[in-house]
Amino acid sequence: MAGGKNRTLALSILLLSVALAWWSLSASAAEGSKWALVVGVDHYDSGQITPLRCAGADARELAKTLVESAGFPGSHVVVMTSEAAGDDRPTAVNVLRRLAGFGKTVRAGDDFVFYFSGHGMEQDSESFLLTADSQTDSTALLQFSSLSVKRVQQALSEIKATRVLKLVDACRNDPRAGRGGGDNAMTEGFARDLVLAGHQGAGVEAVVTLFSCKPKQRSYEGYNGHGYFTYFLVEGLRGAAAGNDGVIRISDLAAYLERHVADTVGLRENGKEQVPMADLTGTGAMSWVLARSAAARPSTPTTVALAQPVPTPRPSAPPVVRINAPGTASSVARDSVMLVGTISAEGGVSEVSVSVNGRDVPLAGAALKRSAGGAQVNVKVPLEVGDNSVVLMATSAAGQPAQAVVTVERAAP
Repeated sequence: MAGGKNRTLALSILLLSVALAWWSLSASAAEGSKWALVVGVDHYDSGQITPLRCAGADARELAKTLVESAGFPGSHVVVMTSEAAGDDRPTAVNVLRRLAGFGKTVRAGDDFVFYFSGHGMEQDSESFLLTADSQTDSTALLQFSSLSVKRVQQALSEIKATRVLKLVDACRNDPRAGRGGGDNAMTEGFARDLVLAGHQGAGVEAVVTLFSCKPKQRSYEGYNGHGYFTYFLVEGLRGAAAGNDGVIRISDLAAYLERHVADTVGLRENGKEQVPMADLTGTGAMSWVLARSAAARPSTPTTVALAQPVPTPRPSAPPVVRINAPGTASSVARDSVMLVGTISAEGGVSEVSVSVNGRDVPLAGAALKRSAGGAQVNVKVPLEVGDNSVVLMATSAAGQPAQAVVTVERAAP
């Protein structure tokens, strides 16, 4: 009898294991697969195109985040940066070839993400994303050597994903040499061309385009080694944009980007404007779950147990960064002033900067002393004619910015 009971128990466990495996495979199939093409172009073959600093780093960090935080299989994420060689170098032909490959691989029920970080421009009413081999001498050369947005649209329309997300950080400084310091503001036409209107077929639930800025604005880079847009995009996907349930939906991410990018650029770029913009199409766009915070991600079970109620994770309030600095400072001479300030932030600060009329003041040696809870600033600030205020800015390790403006009282001549 004991042997019969043992065989019955073993059979029951085997059947339960088969049922669980079937359920897991069915759930995985129902959810579909996740795919991504991530492109970052820093350097260009043409000497007429101004190089960028952070596009490659942006692409690599986003690809890593998609795998670690958003559930993308590593083999499903293709990264193309200027440093790569062969098929992974972001030339126009290579990018289009990769998109064509996804057109053959991606199936209905899958998610697809296309990310581009680099220069973008509009010429003769036609929009282009500049690849490593782009030539900007004429519209004809641009059409031949770069990614016409119309051509990208066509390639994307042939990818059979149920949900498509396009992330565009492409309007920065003027890409043409000699004008690299000038603004290359996004035009209405460029934004309109990038909306994925081609994905309107049956079975398409969501088409979302997230732009790094609004028309008549430009994108800025150089924040913690990244563009502002991608820095906060990555932070948002890692959990900072999660709602009260720990889930990161498109709507959560768009709101997070709009708030944090705009605030931080305004603080660090002397009042400049960069407000990300979202275009959402489809009944499932707003509720599309991109990722879950670490607290909300299910762990892989090792045993079968009775279900227990799981409390809803409560997101902790982000650490606050505070700056204690005098409202005014008297100059020790007509050409300089001493700035003394204390910065407090839970977890420390990631960045501290001092500027006067847009000019950065070096913080070397004893001028900046960091600690686990913040930093101390004690720096001599050189003054020029017309300078009447100094700005002290700090960002906490959690990405929260703050600033203090100190009015300068000049010494009598």
